Amino acid sequence: MSISTDGVAQGIHHVRTISGATYVLDLDRQAASRSRDGGGPEVAEEMDLLEIVECEIGKPLHLVVRPHWPGIVRLTWRSTPVTDIYEVRT
Repeated sequence: MSISTDGVAQGIHHVRTISGATYVLDLDRQAASRSRDGGGPEVAEEMDLLEIVECEIGKPLHLVVRPHWPGIVRLTWRSTPVTDIYEVRT
């Protein structure tokens, strides 16, 4: 399974990685956030999701986001390999 922002995919997706991080990708609102099981580093605020470069099981998640931090316009984010992708029903 894979997801993209090519205008076809929509909804809210949880993407888990091998490191235990969970990314929430809200394609309807073009937003992304990250949390980590076990109390590790966490991004507490949502970021604008500009592009999903790659999101496929077995490959690193690769996003382009816009955090709401002064002076930062774009940020490229790469994770450890994706282990699970599932859509959240709302």
